[in-house]
Amino acid sequence: MREMKDSGVEWIGEVPQNWKQSKVKYLMSLTNGRAYKQQELLAKGTYRVLRVGNFNTNDKWYYSDLELPEKQYCKKGDLLYLWATTFGPVFWNEEKVIYHYHIWKVDQFRDYLQRYAFYALGANAEWQRMQSHGSTMVHVTKEGVENTVFPVPPLSEQRRIVSYLDERCAAIDADIDKRREVIEKLKEYKKSLIARAVTKGLDPNTEMKDSGVEWLGKVPTTWEILRIGSLFQQRRVLIDDATEDELLSVSEYYGVDYRKKRIKESDTLVRAESLRGYQQCKCGDLIMNIMLAWKGAQAVSEHDGVISPSYGVFSPKGSICPRYFHYLFRTNLYCTYFKSFSTGIMDSRLRLYPEVFLKLSAIVPPIADRESIVAFLDERCAAIDEAISRQEQLIEKLGEYRKSIIHHAVTGKIDCTEA
Repeated sequence: MREMKDSGVEWIGEVPQNWKQSKVKYLMSLTNGRAYKQQELLAKGTYRVLRVGNFNTNDKWYYSDLELPEKQYCKKGDLLYLWATTFGPVFWNEEKVIYHYHIWKVDQFRDYLQRYAFYALGANAEWQRMQSHGSTMVHVTKEGVENTVFPVPPLSEQRRIVSYLDERCAAIDADIDKRREVIEKLKEYKKSLIARAVTKGLDPNTEMKDSGVEWLGKVPTTWEILRIGSLFQQRRVLIDDATEDELLSVSEYYGVDYRKKRIKESDTLVRAESLRGYQQCKCGDLIMNIMLAWKGAQAVSEHDGVISPSYGVFSPKGSICPRYFHYLFRTNLYCTYFKSFSTGIMDSRLRLYPEVFLKLSAIVPPIADRESIVAFLDERCAAIDEAISRQEQLIEKLGEYRKSIIHHAVTGKIDCTEA
């Protein structure tokens, strides 16, 4: 076992006796991207402008015709560091682009391998996240990173560490990818199970008839096609006084739930300053986000609470087994149906207004069938969700293990000369 020493740096801890330490600014250069005025960002142009959002969920690209100093471009293989919204190192593996102000290009390495820098910067970024209890809203500055002390192993050992981490991380990533594939297959199976049950019933041998609706096809002979307005009525009761009821939200992913359970710790909007003007919601009500109905953002609430005044709230007319319609209205079949009656100039502006929604048609089995379908789906979907949850937990553990071995390797806790 090799001899260790205290680095005197909190995020590093002990390091091998023969390792050196240095501030980042003496090991590599961080070059800030260019800040753009809105009028400089074009719909078409010579170069794409790479923004932090392009690494995450935003697939919209802006362009520029500006010819800039070479340092303002990044090309395939360049190491970048994102420092706004999210932060940490990433490799750019596409064509030449201009990188935006919230990105640093990391280059001009001195006694540091580029790929070792990638792992070390990542380990330090993860440590910062842990100190902020997982929040992504950590204040990261160029000066702060440049003055952070990093371990400096001999170059020969950096190569061994990189080789070790490349191999181990590739194996972990492959395992995670396989588990994500399992999750996607389970989700698709769940969707098909629901769609079959709510449109064809549970008995594969039941007699079928033409529904009279082109997009629906055949349904069991005892089922009806009724107007949604004969099953639900809009109810709009606004809150005008202080209330202890919890704020709810509706999503195409999880249905209706308490908002505080579904927001990130870094999100400052736990609940509005005042719920005056929000709508009352009762257990059994159908809640619909009118802008996302075409994506499945409607669900039956299992809670009393308050909901956004911009949502539709529909109470059931009598004992109709509303949970059956919870399953029905969230199928791909009905999402497509709802989209065809939504109005707006683009998908992000589509709205399914309550008065239109209530005029649309619903597949309605006899009440006994509805209850049987709900019981069947509740049980089967719970089992599928549990299987998905187990895979997600394993993915999370694998991710934590990946972070751990990176940190231990770049700080010398794992001896990669023997690994």
